[in-house]
Amino acid sequence: MSSHTSDFIHSEFSIDTTVLDCPLSDIRPLRIELVSGRQDATLWDYLVRRYHYLGYRMMVGRSLKYLVYHHSRPIAAVGWRAAALKLEARDRFIGWSPRQRTDHLGEVANNNRFLIPEWVRIPHLASHILGRMVRRVVRDWYMVYGLRLFLLETFVDPRRYRGIIYQAAGWMHVGRSKGYTKKGRGFVRHGEPKEVWLYVVDRGFRQRLGFHQRSPSQWSLRIIQREGELTMMMRKATWNPALLPPMDIDETDMGKLSQPTASNDGCLALSLVATVSCRPTWEG
Repeated sequence: MSSHTSDFIHSEFSIDTTVLDCPLSDIRPLRIELVSGRQDATLWDYLVRRYHYLGYRMMVGRSLKYLVYHHSRPIAAVGWRAAALKLEARDRFIGWSPRQRTDHLGEVANNNRFLIPEWVRIPHLASHILGRMVRRVVRDWYMVYGLRLFLLETFVDPRRYRGIIYQAAGWMHVGRSKGYTKKGRGFVRHGEPKEVWLYVVDRGFRQRLGFHQRSPSQWSLRIIQREGELTMMMRKATWNPALLPPMDIDETDMGKLSQPTASNDGCLALSLVATVSCRPTWEG
């Protein structure tokens, strides 16, 4: 283990920031503690607030917080919360109907925070923690909430990370989010789509729960249509979805409509409307 000068951060907590640089085998076994509802939960809050790039946000609803310790020293913080209400890539992979999603959403958990401070520089530590966390969160979710998880989900910001640690821990990449977030009773667009990664806990979940994985053409027309309208309203000041309420008109289509052509513009518009009105769209 390399030797570095210790640095303690003095605030409400004293955090040892001595660089920890060694093989994973030198610090095993690690201790994973569920700290939700305990005094150590404030330490989790502090570490995430200070060192995670997304900062700390109070988790409403079902949630679990974990600290990972090397002896008495915290070296990682992991958070889980209720799954996203609607997520096209995940919902298409699962194959549940809107009613089934309502009934079983509590059996999916979202890994919304995963922090290993920058002074902890141990190869393969992240994927090791993720591997152990799967078993632990499945057990604790059932103990705390009485729900058996069949799937885990997480979002990875492609501007910062590639999701390699999730891939190494057996997670699968299934697509990208639409760049919306829940706010109040509706959704607002933040314009920063995330990569969606899933971990299947119960490989027989579809048969057990009666789900049927479906192709995109079998999904509802409504949600993406509305997302396209919202995007146009925010980016094009003159766009009014009421003009063509049943259509899924996006910026590419608007660009085509605005391009001068040798053919009659009205015919072009009618042809384009006929095309986009028949497009299959997905829910989520």
